[in-house]
Amino acid sequence: MTLDEITPDLIAGLERIQPCGHGNAVPMFVASGVQVVECRAVGAEGQHLKLYVTQGGRTVDCIGFGLGGECENHDRRDEVDLCFTPEINEYNAVGGSS
Repeated sequence: MTLDEITPDLIAGLERIQPCGHGNAVPMFVASGVQVVECRAVGAEGQHLKLYVTQGGRTVDCIGFGLGGECENHDRRDEVDLCFTPEINEYNAVGGSS
């Protein structure tokens, strides 16, 4: 899929098929050829990966829990393929997609 296809309607549809778990796997998507805008390790010990990526004029932020060590493998402007589950970021009442 492309980043433009990640919409509030898509996320609402995914929420309707909850709960996910054994026998009902969390839906995963792939976006190919997205460009890294920013990459950094976050968390108390830098254990998580924070990415800002762009594709076709749309920029989204991503978090990779437990992937902080991957940041050293990516420079700005790298093209990457992402495997992800889209969701609304509600951490600290901040809106946005992840």
